[in-house]
Amino acid sequence: MEKIKVIMCDDQQSICDCYRYVFEMTEDILLLGTANNKADSKKLILGNQADVILLDIQMDTAETGLELIPFVQEYQPQAKIMMLTVHEEPEYIFRAFQEGISDYFVKTLPAEELVRSIRAVYENQVVLRPGIAQKIVEQTNEIMRKQKLLEAENEEVKNNQKSLLYILNLMTKLSNSEFEILKGLYYGKSCAQIAEERYVSESTVRTHTGRILKKFEYSSMKKLILQLRKINAFSMFDE
Repeated sequence: MEKIKVIMCDDQQSICDCYRYVFEMTEDILLLGTANNKADSKKLILGNQADVILLDIQMDTAETGLELIPFVQEYQPQAKIMMLTVHEEPEYIFRAFQEGISDYFVKTLPAEELVRSIRAVYENQVVLRPGIAQKIVEQTNEIMRKQKLLEAENEEVKNNQKSLLYILNLMTKLSNSEFEILKGLYYGKSCAQIAEERYVSESTVRTHTGRILKKFEYSSMKKLILQLRKINAFSMFDE
């Protein structure tokens, strides 16, 4: 009987010894060796041709196993990769499958289940366990949610840019007096204050504000000022 050649990389030697015993009791699985850190894992992977490689996520660092995936794919492209871990966070699971693993096995499951999973991976007959599949769906939904938020933010930026260009174009059509009056209103001055500063009557200022509103096609100066502040319209004139 041809045996499935397995490499196991896990930071806890006690875990390796436990599974070693299980594999020794299994006729069709041969454990080629174990490693407990990244450096030894690389040596083991380079020195043996395996069918299935079990990688713990957390060894030297919180993501050692994930970091080893590209290394395995480069030096043992024929090997199937299984994550063997206690981590059930959706982001870990999703990332691991994105990197190209074949299965994701949580250590809390029975050892017999691991044996069945190794066989399924070797035979290309993997069926995701419901819990793992659900977490992948959750992470996919979260990524889609963030993508929609980003798209909405980008759309708002685009709209603001369009509004800025449109308003700047309208501002070029203002007379000098209209521009200065609008600027004064933008920065919170009243019509009376602007009239006093410009040595004109308040009614003259209000006549100008009416012309400004007509050019911008706004019904009230309050709404126009809110829009101008929203896109920071006077920023380039204040340098």
